[in-house]
Amino acid sequence: MAVLSMRVEISARRYKGWICLILPRSFRSKDSPVLTKEETYCIHSAALAFSLGIYLLMEQTEIPTRNRRSPEQTEAWILGSGISSLASALYLISHAKVPATQVHILDSHDSVGEVLHPAGSPSYGYDQFAGCLPVPIGTPLKKLLASIPSVNIRGRSILDEIHTAETNRESATQKSGTCFLVQEKGNLRDVPTTKLNLSIKSRLDLVRLMLKGEKSLGRDQIKDIFPDSFFLSIFWAIWSAQFGFQPWHSAAEFRRSLRQYLSKFHTLAILGCLDLTGYYQYEHIFLPIYFYLRSLDVDFRFDTNVKDVVTSPDSDHRTVSRLDLIQYGFQKSQNIGPQDIVIATLGSTISGCAVGANGHAPILQSIDPTEQLDENWAIWLELGSRHRRFGNPYNFCTRKSQSMLESFTITTEDPTFFKHLSSLSRFAATSGTFIILRESRWKLNLCLPPQPVFRHQPPNVRIIWGFALFPESKGDFVNKPMLHCSGAEIMSELLLHLNYQARLVRHTALIQRVMPRMSSLLISRVQDDRPSVIPQDTSNIGLVGQFVNLPNYSCVDMSYGVLAAETAVSHLMGLHKPSVQLSGWFSTMLRTIFWK
Repeated sequence: MAVLSMRVEISARRYKGWICLILPRSFRSKDSPVLTKEETYCIHSAALAFSLGIYLLMEQTEIPTRNRRSPEQTEAWILGSGISSLASALYLISHAKVPATQVHILDSHDSVGEVLHPAGSPSYGYDQFAGCLPVPIGTPLKKLLASIPSVNIRGRSILDEIHTAETNRESATQKSGTCFLVQEKGNLRDVPTTKLNLSIKSRLDLVRLMLKGEKSLGRDQIKDIFPDSFFLSIFWAIWSAQFGFQPWHSAAEFRRSLRQYLSKFHTLAILGCLDLTGYYQYEHIFLPIYFYLRSLDVDFRFDTNVKDVVTSPDSDHRTVSRLDLIQYGFQKSQNIGPQDIVIATLGSTISGCAVGANGHAPILQSIDPTEQLDENWAIWLELGSRHRRFGNPYNFCTRKSQSMLESFTITTEDPTFFKHLSSLSRFAATSGTFIILRESRWKLNLCLPPQPVFRHQPPNVRIIWGFALFPESKGDFVNKPMLHCSGAEIMSELLLHLNYQARLVRHTALIQRVMPRMSSLLISRVQDDRPSVIPQDTSNIGLVGQFVNLPNYSCVDMSYGVLAAETAVSHLMGLHKPSVQLSGWFSTMLRTIFWK
């Protein structure tokens, strides 16, 4: 590490000269041609960023692969539900050439219908179960969707359908992307994302964070790195609303998200992606992959609970030798052969959800880890209790006050109300309008997506989706925590923040959903709390999902779980896979400093 620091320091001196030449006038002192201490640090940080990035690119090496398994002799057992499980099955078939009939997905749900969530109805109210996190974006997810044939158009993929829908929206409006409105002194104002909206000091604080090593951050929270003033900035309002970050979340994960996405901030429309296809998210992501795998004869085994993953020593490695199951209510053991592999999905952000209605509050469930958890948590808790190599699930599943969010879906037949909200922004938007009510005690956020949101949604019905970051707090106008409020009470609080008279709103219902673990993947942690995709000293098990560790990548998007699946399959099957590429984060630091 000392050699790396010395090389970077020498390289930094080489670049300070030309970086000084391109320093914007706005960063220079008006009273003196001499650089201030802050400006000097700015230049030095930029040089360090640039030179460190070049050095690391030169030093990248490929991850060594294992001996290749014979796909014809391999039986693959995939534990748990979700996109990562389906992606693992798809990569086993398409990349590793494992016969589809030898790919088995064990799922505790009774049927695929239980995996999906009721969308509601226009009369009772819709429930837009688009999990705030992870958001459905990223290249790995796009590549996955590009490989799934469309069920509607022969010769086209799911991704082709999405691109067609996006093109149609952009041609119908003058401006592309999501518009952001931020509450200030009780009023809403447009916020351009073409500017960073940060002071020089805050920019330097961001650079310092990005230059730190992740291990040195440990369990540091974001608020341990930045002053209180940073959390009042427009930048933080937009960034935290899109990714779900809060001051008490992991500084290491915040650092990863900055290095991965900050360079795209001026065009990033994350909340537009919550309505990725214009319809209910799960319908157009989960179901097409599921039906495609079924058409290939993948073996789906529903009503199957994994009670134990039995390992045994094999030379200097641990090998999964047996799965103890409860299938259709009966105990069963499944032996794992010497050529077989096991892939387990760990954790879930949607576990323990509670749904309310317009007339009543949600009935909250306990999130005590000894209580019933969904299968993805149960598998991880079982593995984690055996050995530290499988990570620390308790760090993520038990800290309710730090991971809870409450989402809500507004279904309205009142055209005046929806038009009023749409008119608040001066710009048209193809990906919708995002309203950040940061002065509300509940920290309400509202998304007006392009319509329709649901399949078969009547043309006279409009859907609005939102979420609250502080649902345990009392409201500004409704004197009780949001958790204990009916849909009508939440609507009343929201309308008062929007300065809109409640008596003018007709034919409108609000369905709320409490999600106790929604931002659990952002909770502060040490490096070993997240297990590696291939745990140390194991021979035939891979771990996937949003809670495993993929160096340099941020877990906030769905592509993280897809990439984990591809990585697990590549390593277990002995396929050639290059190391995870750095995504130009050193140039991101330069932009952080010099961006207007």
